[in-house]
Amino acid sequence: MQKKAIGFVLVLAGGLSLVIETRTAALNTLITWPFLLFLLGSILVFISFLQKQSQLTVIGGIIAAIGLSVWGFRYIPSWPRHWSILMLMIGVVVFLQYMQNKNNMTLIISLVLCLAGFFANPVVADISLFAPIAHTLNTYWPILIVGLGLMFIMKR
Repeated sequence: MQKKAIGFVLVLAGGLSLVIETRTAALNTLITWPFLLFLLGSILVFISFLQKQSQLTVIGGIIAAIGLSVWGFRYIPSWPRHWSILMLMIGVVVFLQYMQNKNNMTLIISLVLCLAGFFANPVVADISLFAPIAHTLNTYWPILIVGLGLMFIMKR
């Protein structure tokens, strides 16, 4: 448990230091309400790992994702402006929940959300591996969501 706490603090501190050192965002933007919302969500995720409450992971993760998105939109000019980034973040949040509950359905949901968020983003066309099929991926990514819904309907 202590290793996770130390790891969490190191990741958060390292990420903040990287943002400041690379001058991606000004130091004074770290005391705005969107960033404080991100910190609140991150603290809730941290507490959820300490207390092994996977539901709190999702709540804290969604709060952190919304706070980080709003903060990025406002203060980082190069922040991705496409809605699919939020879907990708929610997929990562659900994966954090999977790390706690080890439920295979949670893993499938997180993978589908991450893949849908990735393939829905227009930047996929810039990746040489996906460039030939980028238009198809950008058009038909909702099939992943439909498939996930069908899986829920058919599961007993």
